[in-house]
Amino acid sequence: ARNEAAVVESALRSFDRLAHRDSIEITLIDDGSTDGTNAILARWAESRPQSRVVTISRLADSTGGKSAALAAGLAASPRTDLVAVVDADFEVMPDGLERLAAGFSDTTVGAVSGYLRPRNAELGIVARYAALESWLHQLVTSAAKDRLDLDPPTIGVWMVRRDILDSIGGFPSCVTGEDVRVAAAITRRGFRTRFISTAVGSNQVAATLAEYWWQHLRWVRDVYATGRHPRSPSETVRAQEARETRRALLPRIERILSAS
Repeated sequence: ARNEAAVVESALRSFDRLAHRDSIEITLIDDGSTDGTNAILARWAESRPQSRVVTISRLADSTGGKSAALAAGLAASPRTDLVAVVDADFEVMPDGLERLAAGFSDTTVGAVSGYLRPRNAELGIVARYAALESWLHQLVTSAAKDRLDLDPPTIGVWMVRRDILDSIGGFPSCVTGEDVRVAAAITRRGFRTRFISTAVGSNQVAATLAEYWWQHLRWVRDVYATGRHPRSPSETVRAQEARETRRALLPRIERILSAS
């Protein structure tokens, strides 16, 4: 969680409803929040056994990013056979983690991703389109990849075998997109990924043009970074020039989208 005080309590309530709650270790990670998120997490964990809070200092953590926060959280957690990753704006169904864990009955499976139901699809035309996009991506694309054994990506609420995660070096060094990179690394090791189409959780989709723009820009960047090859020196220079151009243009685009 990073500055998620407005939504994180909903996720925490869903954790209290989890099946087999007494056998689940929960590590809450505050990734340098400044809005009181840490206090909310601390109050919740204080009265619940097998729960803890890991606080990341953005000043001390020079690498930054979600992946580094997840790595710190994993290091501070008791060792378990399976590790689930849940974002702060998600709610997990009571049997959600149980459904994910069932996917590992096949020993060739290294990671499992679950279906996230959009819960704010009625907020407006952008949210409706984003929800439609989410349904298509999950219930058509990921479900088809699962049926055809084509290794669907690990996104949303997902779970991985701890020993396999360790074998690929843990969470990768990147600011975002660690889920896609973990899935790619797992399949390169010869293991499979699965998609569980039954409801595992819910989330809020983008509801404004600005949110939609930045979300998709990040997704495209993450997928590209996962598959790209090392560049030649000239390609590196051109890429740096392109990044500088984007840095100059994107704030203006964001203002236009926000105004609309």
